[in-house]
Amino acid sequence: MRIARLLYLSLFVFYALDFQAQNDCAKVSGLAVSKVSEHSAKLTWEGDTNHREFRVDVKHGAQAANFAFSRMTSATEVTVDGLVPGSNYRFRVMAKCDKGSGGSSKWFDFATVGEKPGDGGESDGQGKCPDIQELTAIDVSDTGATLSWLGNESHRSYKVDVIHAPQNPNFKWSTRTSDTAVTLTNLSPGRTYRFKVQVSCAKGKSNSGWHTFTTTGVDSSGHGRCPKASNLAVLDVTDSSVVLSWLGNPENVVYLVDVHQKEHTAQYRLSEIVDTTILAVEGLEPGGNYKFRVKAECERNKAGSSSWINFVTTGGDSTYNQCPKPRNLSVLEVSDTSALLNWVPRDSFTSFHLNIKSIEGTQHYAFDTTLTDTFFLATDLSPDGNYHFRVVTECSDTSTSGSSDWSKFRTLAEDANENIVEATPEFEASIATFPNPVEDNFMVELPLEDIGFRTTITLVNLDGQVVSQRILEETPKSPLQPLDVKGLRPGLYKLVVRSVGGFEDHQTIIVR
Repeated sequence: MRIARLLYLSLFVFYALDFQAQNDCAKVSGLAVSKVSEHSAKLTWEGDTNHREFRVDVKHGAQAANFAFSRMTSATEVTVDGLVPGSNYRFRVMAKCDKGSGGSSKWFDFATVGEKPGDGGESDGQGKCPDIQELTAIDVSDTGATLSWLGNESHRSYKVDVIHAPQNPNFKWSTRTSDTAVTLTNLSPGRTYRFKVQVSCAKGKSNSGWHTFTTTGVDSSGHGRCPKASNLAVLDVTDSSVVLSWLGNPENVVYLVDVHQKEHTAQYRLSEIVDTTILAVEGLEPGGNYKFRVKAECERNKAGSSSWINFVTTGGDSTYNQCPKPRNLSVLEVSDTSALLNWVPRDSFTSFHLNIKSIEGTQHYAFDTTLTDTFFLATDLSPDGNYHFRVVTECSDTSTSGSSDWSKFRTLAEDANENIVEATPEFEASIATFPNPVEDNFMVELPLEDIGFRTTITLVNLDGQVVSQRILEETPKSPLQPLDVKGLRPGLYKLVVRSVGGFEDHQTIIVR
């Protein structure tokens, strides 16, 4: 009896440890499909540092010929061949760690391009029912909008479906029409909706994707969407402190900022509520690994949390991996169609491989490049779009690092400049610099009417180290002040101007 009890206890401990190990193996995320042709497609997903390999399963979807494909791989992508044109497929990925697995992801559906063999298509029998183009919402008001699209002579009728967007109250509306526009009059102010159109031809049907729009006005019911903070960035890093920043929204009132330690770092927990989009954090450990996130709150409700962003303080043990990953990925400046991306390398790098992708319903965007700078200006982005990027280091011994974590960011809406709030609203004037980018030296133009009698002009690198500084004890007679950058390593730097009386301004400087 005693032996049976010991055996039962051993089995219980074994399965408990095995269950815990499996829980530490997270599921993959970010499933996506690219480079889709008539007979092949590239499948990608996002893993993490605990994942050792992945099992990829592909099978046929609705109304498609039988198909099955499975493969084990250590990469986060695989290309599948042998598909049928114009057919539906789905795939899923299961991560495997040192102990246990993360379970399968949800199925992700996709379709190959081209005409399905034997599909009669449109009325003339020469192809499929043509897709709808250029969905748009016009004449948007507090309670209404006109939805329109570009039709085709082969189209016979349209079915329009309108639903609520995520984090908005339930709403459903459908109608059929032979026109290429419909008008809604029963919407609510300040809410976000989505619509799609299904077209019917003589033979076959075709569906558009979802198009999102937001009514004007303010949602006074308390159910309106409270937008998340985005574009989290890590600035002015030192051995024991860091300045964190993020992009807020006009609807946000306050932000809850959480900072936690990560592996190989002494326990650290900080939760602070602020009404600005910047926070200075102190008391950190040199060379420590940390992460932070931001939760936005509006007057009547709260937004979900942003993704965690990792960062590392300077100092500490300088012994790194043979080819260490880039760290402190940040978005320093953003507009409606561009973003200035930055990262901090460690020693022995020769170049970087940068990967940028659109996410979360944003128009497809994928960009890869290899460069030697520690920054990159991404252009041709969509307004109010969601993206993420990651960086791999190539070192002088020809080895490469693992990929950094994905870092998310969001572009501004086209009219966002009307809602931008300055960090120092009590001063209307600001500094100017030229030239920028700079090679040897540049001029800083000071607003003499706002600065005090003691002004400090400081240039720091993105690790927070001062690389050049000038101190003006009295108010200068000339607004133009030179600053020398000879001998500095090419990259991004932060120019900080402070004076007695409270004036402070920042600018990003590019050194070539």
